[in-house]
Amino acid sequence: MCGIQREFIAAVLKIMIVLLCLFICHDVYADRITELQEKNEETETELEKTGERVRELEQLKGEKLKQLSSLEEELVTVISAVDSLADQILDQRAELEETREKLEEAEKMQRSQYEAMKKRIQYIYESGGDAGWIEAFFEGESPEDILNRADFTRQMYSYDRKCMKEYAAAVQTVAELEEEQVRKEAELEAALEEQQTQKDALEKLKKEAQETYDNYEEQIKSAQEKAREYKELIGRQNEEISMMIRQQVALSGQSGLISHVEGAGPGVEIANYALQFVGRPYVWGGNSLTNGTDCSGFVHLIYQHFGYSVQRQSALLRSDGRAVSFSEAQPGDIICYDGHVAIYLGNGQIVHASDSAPYPVGGIKVSPNAAFMNIITIRRVV
Repeated sequence: MCGIQREFIAAVLKIMIVLLCLFICHDVYADRITELQEKNEETETELEKTGERVRELEQLKGEKLKQLSSLEEELVTVISAVDSLADQILDQRAELEETREKLEEAEKMQRSQYEAMKKRIQYIYESGGDAGWIEAFFEGESPEDILNRADFTRQMYSYDRKCMKEYAAAVQTVAELEEEQVRKEAELEAALEEQQTQKDALEKLKKEAQETYDNYEEQIKSAQEKAREYKELIGRQNEEISMMIRQQVALSGQSGLISHVEGAGPGVEIANYALQFVGRPYVWGGNSLTNGTDCSGFVHLIYQHFGYSVQRQSALLRSDGRAVSFSEAQPGDIICYDGHVAIYLGNGQIVHASDSAPYPVGGIKVSPNAAFMNIITIRRVV
């Protein structure tokens, strides 16, 4: 074998080894990208669950706050009633004390009148009793004098009986008033006890509600911290995906931006048609591929050109077609980000309408890194 043949064989072997290394590296990168994408999807799912839990806890916290507010209002009302009843009881006791003083005075006057009446009766009887009447009859200077003496005695008896009845009635009235006031005081004390019991129950409920509210706040803080960790993890995974894609592109010798997609099929046709509008302006809400449109409008109009009906809003595009993984992505697939969409070109590149430079402050352009943002899902419509 001559030297030229040996050199040729060596060169071929080197090329084969390089191609084999490139093939192996490409597969390694693709596998790692797929692995990271799957991890991202799992993390996104956990992040969404955590977000739902936070929203649920926020709702529960809001309901508990309303309950706390309602309990506070009830408690204020009950405390006001307790204070009012306590004041009424003090007033009632003061009135009862005054009534008892009046009763004691009335009973004292009744006893005094009774003693005076007894002395008058005793005086009459000591002055002759029944004989005194006979003596008054015979000693009277005239019939008129006798009648006057008899009338005086009768009036004295009538006066005593009247006074005794009045004092007895006064004593009875004051005694009944005392009884009524004692009854009212007992009713007020019973009402106070009932209100105090209600106050204690409300304070217990308020304490329990406050503890539950505080617990919700702690759970929300914990869930928000977990969500922050998930977002940081997604960010790190996206950075690694971006690095892998750049290395994959560099190894494949396709570091330049794609201007034409090779191959055949509806997805390739969609990708190449989209590339025709690179350099056109970005217009939020616009519906013209030549005069300007936004990211979702761009995807919608490109697919509409081929007779496919897809959603006009970026968030709704996530449900069109079927989901595929990043490693399965083909030209023409729709890549959905958080608040953004693009059309995949292959080799980790995308074409999309973006409101960032160049052109000069935004436009339809090709970007070399499909994972420049967190990928929510990749949809295949064709």
